[in-house]
Amino acid sequence: PVAGRHHPDLEDQIGYYLNTLALRNEVAGSRSFKQLLASVRETTLSGFEHQVYPFDMLVEELGLGGDLSRSPLSDVVVILQNIRLNDEQQLEMQGLEVTPEAASLDISKGDLRFQFYHDEQSGVLHGNIEYNSDIFNRERIERMAAHLGRLMEAVHANPAMPVDELEYLAESEKQHSMKRALSFNANVDED
Repeated sequence: PVAGRHHPDLEDQIGYYLNTLALRNEVAGSRSFKQLLASVRETTLSGFEHQVYPFDMLVEELGLGGDLSRSPLSDVVVILQNIRLNDEQQLEMQGLEVTPEAASLDISKGDLRFQFYHDEQSGVLHGNIEYNSDIFNRERIERMAAHLGRLMEAVHANPAMPVDELEYLAESEKQHSMKRALSFNANVDED
């Protein structure tokens, strides 16, 4: 998502101008995380050049809007907020008193959304995962969050390591995966 306030005349207006950028990134396991990050950066900056092109128009022109139960272009969305949402200090408006209202979110806006916010003061990256409960259950998302945490630690320790060599599974998951692979090989040999 982008703020949709590309033109200077829109900066001081109150309103919803949000637009969505659909960005395609290829994750090649043989490349390092640093190389992947550089590629994503290039794709993102290039995408910002087209941020005023309406997402709805793109979907319509591609003929992808038929199934309203799914997002037309992506199953996974990654969002990095550059503002702190629901921060009362940032909600100050000259001559107005603003009070944040907590919104209950009972449905997901897509299959899987990773949302992050970097707290400049503490240096901490906060995040949450929004998911479609028809596809994922809470336990799977909790495992996914743990995987993401371990992956981030591995990247921090060795950003030059190829992506497909980065460890993110817990020891118990590695053992379970090995048992499944052995079981699969045994079944294949029997056939």
